[in-house]
Order: sequence, then C-alpha cells, then structure tokens
Amino acid sequence: MKLRKSVRNSRVSRVSLSRNEGVKEMPQGKLISFRAENYACFSDEAEISFQASSSLNDNDAPTESVSVKETKIDMLNRLVVLGANASGKTSILRSLQTLLGMITLEAGSLDYMSTVGFDPFNPFRFCEEQEEKPTRYEAIFFIKQNDEKEGNFYRYKISINKKSGGLLNIVEESLYEVSFVEDVYVDYKKIFNRNIDEGTTLGDFADNDFNGIVQKLNDMGWWKSLMLIMLAAIGIEPAKLIVNWCKNSSFFDNDELIMQEDLNERLSKDKYEWFKEFVEDKSEDSYLSIGQKILGKLDPSIQNIKFEPIMNNDRIISYDIRTLHSYSPKKGLKTNIEFPMSHESDGTKKLIYLLPKVLPILKNGGLFIVDELDAKFHPLLIKYFIQLFSDDTVNVGKAQIICSIHNGALLNFVRADEICFVQKNDKNKSEIFSLVDYYDSDERLKDKSGTVITNYNWYLDYLHGRYDGIQKNLLEASGI
Repeated sequence: MKLRKSVRNSRVSRVSLSRNEGVKEMPQGKLISFRAENYACFSDEAEISFQASSSLNDNDAPTESVSVKETKIDMLNRLVVLGANASGKTSILRSLQTLLGMITLEAGSLDYMSTVGFDPFNPFRFCEEQEEKPTRYEAIFFIKQNDEKEGNFYRYKISINKKSGGLLNIVEESLYEVSFVEDVYVDYKKIFNRNIDEGTTLGDFADNDFNGIVQKLNDMGWWKSLMLIMLAAIGIEPAKLIVNWCKNSSFFDNDELIMQEDLNERLSKDKYEWFKEFVEDKSEDSYLSIGQKILGKLDPSIQNIKFEPIMNNDRIISYDIRTLHSYSPKKGLKTNIEFPMSHESDGTKKLIYLLPKVLPILKNGGLFIVDELDAKFHPLLIKYFIQLFSDDTVNVGKAQIICSIHNGALLNFVRADEICFVQKNDKNKSEIFSLVDYYDSDERLKDKSGTVITNYNWYLDYLHGRYDGIQKNLLEASGI
C-alpha cells in the first residue's frame, strides 16, 4: 500500500500544520460526539453527544462553551446512561473505550487490544450479514493548545474487520478538520484519508516535505497500525494533540473482583503505577488531600489514608493501604484508630480505588468512563461525585464524565440533555436516545411558552416506563 498526496481541490483551503514546535503535552479538549455501528448489541449506528440542547431554558446554563472561528457551541461535562440489565449500557461505554484504547496504543499492532479484553472488531452476532461487515467508530473532538483562545473541531473515523486468518484489518480510517454549519459538522480540511481499496492520501501539511514524511512512516511500518498514531509519533500536530488528550482519559470497570479480592493484590496486578502519582503528590492541594475530602462524604469518621510501600528488591511493587478513623473513647477526648482495607466497606474500597483514576483527569482534562457508577454507592454520594465535574474549583482541567447507572433517582439531579436511555428491542438490537428526544411529543415537559421544564420529575416517569430504557416484563411484575 502506497501513500499519495491529496488531489488539489480549489474549494478547500490549504492547511498549515507545524510538526514539532510548541506542541503541549496536555492540550485542552472535549469529546463532542461519538458513534459506533455494528458493535456488540448495537447493529445500527448509536450516538452519544456532549453537545448541549438548545431546547433547555437559558437559566439552566451548560457548564462551558467552546469556540472555533467565532462559532460557539455549548458543551456538557456529564452524561448519564440508564437502561435495564443487558440493555447495552456497558457495550456503548466499552465501544467508546475501545476507540480511545486504539488511539492510545503504544504498540503497532491492533491485535494487542484483544489480549486486554477490548476487541475492536465486535460485530452484532444475531445476524449473519452483520458479521461480515466491519465495526465502525467515529468521534468528533474539540482540541486546542492551552495558550490558544480558540481551537478546532476534528472528525476521526475508523472501520475494522478481520482477515481470513483472524488478524484485524483496517478497512477505512480518516481525520478531517471540520466546521459547524447549520447544526451539522462538515468535513473541511483533510489531514489524511485511508481506504483499503483506494489507498491512503495525506493532506496539504505534507507538501513541504512529502518524501521525508513518507520515509518516516514507511520506516515505522505505518500500514500495520493506525495512521493517527503514526502521524502523532512523528509530531504532526492535530494527530499528536488528539492522541495526547485521549491518553489522559480513563475507564473504570465496576468489576466485582475489586470487591472480592484484597485491594493490595489488585494494585499489585495493576502494577500500581497509576496509584503512584496520587500517593506521592505533596502539594498543598494534593490529590490525597482532595481525595480525603471526597472520602469523608462517604464516611465522616475517616480522617486520613496511609500508604506504606511494599518493597521487592529495593523496588516498590504496591502499597499497604490503611484508613485512620476518629472516635471519642470518652467525652472531650478524640483519638484515631487504624483499620486495614479488609475491614472497610465495599463502597469505601471502591472509592479509594476510583479516586486515583479520576483526580488526575479533573486536574489535567480528559474523559472519565465509568460503568455502573452507582454500584456500592448511596444516591447522594453519586450526585456529589458527578457534580465534581461541574465544579470549576475541582474540575480545573474541564474534564468530562460518562457513566452508566441503574438508580433512576439521579435523573432529578442532572440536566435533561445529560440523560441517555438504552433499550433492546425484540430483535436483540440495542438503541440509545436522549431524554430531549421526547420533547416534541410530550407537552407535559414544557411550560406555557413551549420551554422545557428543567425541574420536572423525570424519575417518576422513568419508573412508569414512559421513556423506555426499562424492561416491560419488570414493569408488569412490579404491578406498574
């Protein structure tokens, strides 16, 4: 497969991209939208969007606006996904994590993904025709460097299937700068376009040193991996900015192993590196001090967390974690007592395991993906946790969160356009849709002027099956 220059199009402006100078390691960014097709239970295209709805009352303002070439778009920092068991909540989150995982792969081989539990080619299996089609992913990003006032929108696409030998195969891949025109994102400037039948073309950025860039890509064996990763590796700025932003994102799987085994063993299996920065940050507003405040919302008696290094041949391999609880043995006297993690509740264990993952994202930006956030947590703790992403004093990196939950009580704590429902039909196909999709058909959700009511009791309607996203047999069995 050969690399070609892009055919000149007089209607498309030339793009000028620097390759090494001034690229920040931690660019600011947002995920605007994500689409997956032919992934697990999603046979048809499924979309989630962090773009705020214009239907809501202006007084219920979104968290932030992003600006590109004088175009401002209101963005959300939070999305909550609800649905019945086996409806597809985990699948939509895993498809997003799979895309981010591919983008941040250090190795050149996509097949490594399957060894860590994320298969990029995961077709809908209730239809033989779909098993022959590729799995498709698409993401639109807003990305800017920290010292810039405005950024750019980029659309990244990739489609993957498997060859006859079982190896993963990239069918299509592309990256375009896009513009927002009449509520639609339109491809504007090509960075690259890759097609298994038509070949691969590079955008105008390669004009000044086309042969040199091609030589670098050929030396790295670009055809074995994502072109996005390869361009980032040689310093092409849009690709590098996107990859660096994605690297700061994280997925939290509510795996029961976290609850069933000793947390120290879990840290040892995870090689503890992600925990190290959390423990060793000694600043005034350290991760640990913020984490202790959050942990205090779960258990006010917890005064501190101790981390004792576990060594092996002069190397830290994990930490022995203990909590210090305050109590009053007699009136007027307070003291602390130390507990091993094995004596803590499952909710405390989960939060201690979760905090070192989320706090760096709140500081530096990125996307935090959490499956079943409400497991082991009280509804008010979930509300408090999600609200961290709307608190500018905590979420200094303007990070985003998308989480799945079962507890519908949270519906009354978030904006209507921050709520998504997932349901599976009688053909085993899952669909995802936003609560705002009901606005035009349900006049009860609007005031006399036609504006959507922001403090409506969504939870009560959800329990009665009004928004789908809940199994009909459960409604019948519960007498609702």
